[in-house]
Amino acid sequence: MREAEPALTYEDEHLIAMAHQIAANMPVDQAVSERMATHLRTFWTPVMRDRLGTLAIEHPDMVSDDVRDALERASEGARR
Repeated sequence: MREAEPALTYEDEHLIAMAHQIAANMPVDQAVSERMATHLRTFWTPVMRDRLGTLAIEHPDMVSDDVRDALERASEGARR
C-alpha cells in the first residue's frame, strides 16, 4: 500500500497559491524561474522558502515546474 501524503493546512495551500500567482505574473519575455527565484530570495523568508520546498517534495503534483525550478535557483543563490 502507498503511504498517504500529509494533509495540507490552509497556510500550505495559501503558500502554494501565492507561488503560482507570482509565477503567472512574471513577464513572458524573461525567464520565469530566474525572476521568480530573485523574488523568493528578496521577499520570502527562509522559513517560507523551506516550507514551499517541503511541499514541492510531499505534493509534487501541486507545484508547477516553474515554481520548483525557481526554488532550486533561489536555494543556489542563497548559498553563494
